[in-house]
Amino acid sequence: MAATRIRKQVLGANVFSASTPLIESGAGAVGTSTDLAHGDHVHPAVSLAGLMTNPMTTPADIIVGGTAGAPARLAKGADGTVLTVDPTTHLLVWAAPTGGGGGGGGPLDIEAPTGTPNGTLAAFTLVQGAPSADTALMLFKNGILQKPGSGNDFTLSGAVVTFEAGNIPQTGDILMATLTDSSAVTIGSATPLIESGSGSAGASGNASDEAHVHPAYGGGGGGATMADEFGTTISAPSAITFKKPLFLFDHGSGVFDIYIARPITLIATDPTYGDDCTANPVDARWTLAGPTPMSIVADGIKYALTITTARDRMSQPFTDTGQDFEIIAHYKALSNGNQMVGITCTDSSGTGAAYSPYNDGNAYLWAVSGWGYAGTEPSTVAPAFTDFWLSLRRIGTNWYGRWTIDNGVTWHTTLAYSNGATITEIGVGSIFGGGGTTAQLCGFNYATPDFGF
Repeated sequence: MAATRIRKQVLGANVFSASTPLIESGAGAVGTSTDLAHGDHVHPAVSLAGLMTNPMTTPADIIVGGTAGAPARLAKGADGTVLTVDPTTHLLVWAAPTGGGGGGGGPLDIEAPTGTPNGTLAAFTLVQGAPSADTALMLFKNGILQKPGSGNDFTLSGAVVTFEAGNIPQTGDILMATLTDSSAVTIGSATPLIESGSGSAGASGNASDEAHVHPAYGGGGGGATMADEFGTTISAPSAITFKKPLFLFDHGSGVFDIYIARPITLIATDPTYGDDCTANPVDARWTLAGPTPMSIVADGIKYALTITTARDRMSQPFTDTGQDFEIIAHYKALSNGNQMVGITCTDSSGTGAAYSPYNDGNAYLWAVSGWGYAGTEPSTVAPAFTDFWLSLRRIGTNWYGRWTIDNGVTWHTTLAYSNGATITEIGVGSIFGGGGTTAQLCGFNYATPDFGF
């Protein structure tokens, strides 16, 4: 039987013929076959209408809504700028950051100007740049507000502060500055304080050397009297001059307090504490103590002190209510710094703080125990021993020492020393044995801040 030879096999109609080709764009009828093997499928063009085209071209670009909300590219801002809303166009823009809002403007940035105080360098550069005017700069040296202008404390040129001769920062001095809106601070046109009544206001326009007149209470002035901050009766209209009253204290974390304190030279001494050292014999409030109590000779002008051993002291009893306070002692003719003669503040066991010059050319805050030296704390260079004022100040539990030789025009201030002793006596004396010392005490004044804010 002859074999049948298959020459052609029909698999089915329209398998590979008469098919409508795939089209990627253009028009055409959609195929009707539901069989995937059939080729009568038409793939019309995909419309992209209404889909977003990416406008970004550069790293860190962002997309913002443009006209009618259409996507638009906003390039990244310059380093240090922030994304904000323009107050005129009300659109997003990159801009330099500004101070925060609130009742009186944003927070102040406190800075340490560039430069290291060394007794010679007079010019320092502000990190924040140039203020709009010298009245838009608050510059503090050792916490004391400086007055701008030639012949005052410093001059300003651009971002460079130049201290006047005689006011050049010394080694250990601390400089702090803040820029303000020029309308916020007006130095040189301060209005003197007037409590009540009549009387001429102080003529000084220097905010750091303000002449305050306190007329009589009740209006009238005349022959009436008034009481000072401590209750002492003063005949009106006596003027009390505040020398360099502004002190800036750093509590850390950007928290600062500004205090105004009593002056160095008081018209009336504090009725509770202090002594102008003009009594003869010595004011009865003083108590002498120590292994060999010091010798004191009063002549109606000063107290001449002779100190021979450590822990010799003259003190006044003190009531500690936690108040901030400052003690200023005026010394002359200190023979040497061996005995660490200065100001002492201690509790009933002799624990506390002291401040004095020493024989190594520095003036130190000291930790005190048993009325004697117990530790060396922050220091500055020491004054000449001929005629100087020492100050020991407590703010909270922090103690600060400072000295001046020009009645408070220029101060040299230490960093803080923390001591939480409850003080029961204040005075002057020696905390170290060094072969004996003589000195003249010409004033011992106590003050509390008039106000802080």
